[in-house]
Amino acid sequence: MIAGTSVLITTHSPALLDAAEGSLNSNIIVCHRDQQTGHSRLTRITDLPGYAIALAEGSLGAAVTTGKLSDLEPEPSDYAEFQRLLGLG
Repeated sequence: MIAGTSVLITTHSPALLDAAEGSLNSNIIVCHRDQQTGHSRLTRITDLPGYAIALAEGSLGAAVTTGKLSDLEPEPSDYAEFQRLLGLG
């Protein structure tokens, strides 16, 4: 690549997403709308909640087309009942 050169590709193609393997995935940027502010956000696909689990279950293209990757922050887990059973709360 020539210094100072950038390439922008946009796709919804599962096949093209599947072709981006390994370290290339960290270069995939997802554009999505922030639900709180309404502004557009750019996030590395590897930083989306559920990325590792989605890839463990199949390909990147399948994860995107089936909605396994989300731009939403995961809700905090409620461990109150578990802690109660352990006598911690």
